[in-house]
Amino acid sequence: MHRCYCPDLPDTGIIALPPEEAHHAGSVLRLQVGDGLVLFDGAGREAQARVYSASKKTIEVEIESVAEVNRESRRKLTIAIALPKGDRQKWLIEKCVELGVAQILPLDVERSVAKAEKQVVERLERQVIEASKQCRRNTLMKILDPMKWSEFLKRIASGDSELINNDCLKLIAHPGGISVQDALAKVGEDGDVIVAIGPEGGFTEEECASAVDSGFEQLSLGARILRIETAAISLAAQICN
Repeated sequence: MHRCYCPDLPDTGIIALPPEEAHHAGSVLRLQVGDGLVLFDGAGREAQARVYSASKKTIEVEIESVAEVNRESRRKLTIAIALPKGDRQKWLIEKCVELGVAQILPLDVERSVAKAEKQVVERLERQVIEASKQCRRNTLMKILDPMKWSEFLKRIASGDSELINNDCLKLIAHPGGISVQDALAKVGEDGDVIVAIGPEGGFTEEECASAVDSGFEQLSLGARILRIETAAISLAAQICN
């Protein structure tokens, strides 16, 4: 059944879909009066609904039932990452949503090749919604405010609750570290994990050393060098469950 994002989701009644969702439902999906659909609010709830009225610009739906439906990973994974260029960003976000990553934090590091400017973040947030529709995820993956490397480590050191909790496993992808399996043995089936992934040229030795000084462990991704989005997807597939 088709899904639409509706952040202000009431328990009952007739509501108008947000403009972008109404356009998609009417012009792309061509939903008609009486057609069923699922609404989700991005915070864990989904509703069974039917189209009540339809015009060129407005789609009204009648909510039939609402429930909390949790399809989240038991591990909360935050990926702090130096974004790749262009369309590879879309691929990164789409697959991280599908695999259950909780948060993406764009990093600005010495060898970064792409800047997470406002319009970039807005585009990524829209991609989160589109991917959530497809994979039936009801809680939106967060795109956190971009940070410079020094600010990121400072926030980690301060115990920023948006990024870590007391038992959070802190990892930095860098050759020569421990394996993913050995790392996960330290956190269990439902612990929090934050992983820092560098740009194509990798983190500098100084950046890696400063992360280790801040309590991060080096994490090996194997014998081959992976591209940014490949590293993120590989880790998400192994860490999220």
